[in-house]
Amino acid sequence: MLDILAYIGYVLMALLGFGFVIAIHEFGHFIFAKWAGVKVERFSIGFPLWRLPPPLSKQWGETLYTIDWLPLGGFVKMVGQEDVPSGEGQPAVPDPRSYLAKSAGWKAAILLGGVLFNLISSYAILLGLVAWGMPVFHPVVGDVEPVAVDQRGLRVESPAAKLGLKRNDRLLTVNGEQVRSFDDVMTAVIFSGGEPLDLSVKRGDEVIRLPASGAAPVEPIYDGRFGRPSLGIGFPWSNRVILALDAPEDGIRRFDRIVAIAGADVSGLIGQDLQDRLQPHFGKPVTLTIERGGTRRELTLTYAGEDTAFEVRAGLPVAIGDLPAGSAAAAAGLRVGDWVVAVDGSAIAGLQHFLAQVRAAIESKGWCEIAAQRDGQPVVARVEALDSFGVKRVGIVPRPVHRGALTVLPPALSGGPSELSRAGLKPGDALVSWQRGESSVDIAWVSGGTAVLLPLGLDQAAWREANRWHDVGLLRKLIGEKPAPGLAELLAGTTVVEKRDTAIVLKPLEGESRVVPTDRFGPAFAGLQAGDWIADARMASDGAVIEVVRGAGEVRRAKLDPPPLGTTILFEREELPYQATGWGDRIDLVNDAAYNLVVKSLMLLPRLFRSPEDGGVDANKSLTGPIGIFRELKARAELMGFDSFLKLIALVGLNLFIVNLLPIPITDGGQLLMLGVETAIRRPLPMWLRNGLMYIGVGLVGALFIYICGLDILRLFGIA
Repeated sequence: MLDILAYIGYVLMALLGFGFVIAIHEFGHFIFAKWAGVKVERFSIGFPLWRLPPPLSKQWGETLYTIDWLPLGGFVKMVGQEDVPSGEGQPAVPDPRSYLAKSAGWKAAILLGGVLFNLISSYAILLGLVAWGMPVFHPVVGDVEPVAVDQRGLRVESPAAKLGLKRNDRLLTVNGEQVRSFDDVMTAVIFSGGEPLDLSVKRGDEVIRLPASGAAPVEPIYDGRFGRPSLGIGFPWSNRVILALDAPEDGIRRFDRIVAIAGADVSGLIGQDLQDRLQPHFGKPVTLTIERGGTRRELTLTYAGEDTAFEVRAGLPVAIGDLPAGSAAAAAGLRVGDWVVAVDGSAIAGLQHFLAQVRAAIESKGWCEIAAQRDGQPVVARVEALDSFGVKRVGIVPRPVHRGALTVLPPALSGGPSELSRAGLKPGDALVSWQRGESSVDIAWVSGGTAVLLPLGLDQAAWREANRWHDVGLLRKLIGEKPAPGLAELLAGTTVVEKRDTAIVLKPLEGESRVVPTDRFGPAFAGLQAGDWIADARMASDGAVIEVVRGAGEVRRAKLDPPPLGTTILFEREELPYQATGWGDRIDLVNDAAYNLVVKSLMLLPRLFRSPEDGGVDANKSLTGPIGIFRELKARAELMGFDSFLKLIALVGLNLFIVNLLPIPITDGGQLLMLGVETAIRRPLPMWLRNGLMYIGVGLVGALFIYICGLDILRLFGIA
């Protein structure tokens, strides 16, 4: 019940915040109209819904004040002028208290009153926040993404990796422009699209320039996931817990701060470093010091990782999925496709357990001994940890094996049989389906067959290209077309029904048969036989392969619902007070925030029509309408605190300032333009022309409004 009330409270806060920005804008028109002596018939927050009367209304004096059904804007209705045109002609001699009877100066003042009040109120809020401590996402590197996904869906080396950025680097300037927040960094990178990057960062006590002297220039890369130029770094998380699953009644809670782990102070670390410190305690009791409401206390819990560790709970084996170039593990002799069975002599129980064992060994001695199986033979490698973007790593990208023949079956974390073993699976059985639910998984497997690896004839780069999903355009998504799956998703878990000269007919465990052209199989085509199970398609040490299970028995099924291991803890980004060096720095922070949102937002408009190669920005992924703004207001109120909520209100007010000054007939800017033309030609525009332009403006704004709100709605359903 308390959760429901809290949710309702956050929704109401978001509505009030959105309504405040609209009310301030309309109040600006209202005040200047009253000052000019214009009769105001109606002051409305929201728009009418057909002919329904407003849910809330009150007549005070000559003005009707209303809150209407559609909380997506508002209007002030004055005698002689309406924000939404009625289409009716105006009398030859206007009412002396009408808008039309006023001078051009008063008309301009009334039109500018709304945006002026948005500008003043937003600036005042930002000044108040900077005096208190302006909340910002600090420009600290949380993580460096070694690879980025470009506009073609290809994996390429990220600019951050090329530049040599490291975790905990604090960015000071981007292309000579000072950055005070992570948002400033993203804005500067967007405007650097197509141009080389020049960074200065603080690393420890040293300020360094990147790229280093003599190094090749590095440009931002267009990131197809976000539709904009990107540097390839992640936000720093804070020490505040954003999610605590399966915690006991007196355990850790959402918004608690972790300030010590096993007695060691961690209050100055970012969330990524906290998770590294917690990782060695996976599956074991650990004592934490937490801070809640200024009060500290100690508690002991069993740490279950950051993502519920389902693969450990189920008992999935672990294999090496990738070895980045120059990794310590590759130098030690390990290969892609090796099955990992132990670390420093201790059997591993799944992916999170493997990572925990490796992290514990790195922190205690800087190296670990990894035991693996390759083609049924044992392999043991001593792997020294090397620096990887500011973090000590062994250079292994592990993967939980949830498809294909299981060479090994790890024990449960307790040392007994795993859930897979309890379900009846044995080493050598092949998983052909793994359908994960919220807390359980439906599996299907076959026994008794012979596993055969058939080469696809693809190296790692070609495999990545063949295995990427091919996205479809927004319009095609709307008619129900789905992205085309990569080769692994297309083939895994299917049975070869028929081989033809130009195609192979495959039958998945569920659903209709697929016809796949033979050229997608490469050399593997010759080795396939009718009745084969294609259990998996993956990279092996010598290239991409199809794993076929031949001569297997009937498919068996089971549902696994393993119990939790302990408490799952997740951190997230958080806006924290800006550490100003003085009042001059505080004022600069406010001015830069206003400048970035007002001036740079206008400068961004042409980039919506540029190609990705020229530093363009995808409108489908960058534009946000009233629904998106409302969702963000609610999220700020719920997750980041009232100061962050107020900051967003100020930024929305500045955004409204920009939008209303655009020279579109229905906006304040459009009406100012028409007023300027009338003043220049010394006579009013013909009413047919004014109404025609207003209707065109209504059409343009209406179409844009529907488009942007449509994007907001599609994002709600994960389509856009």
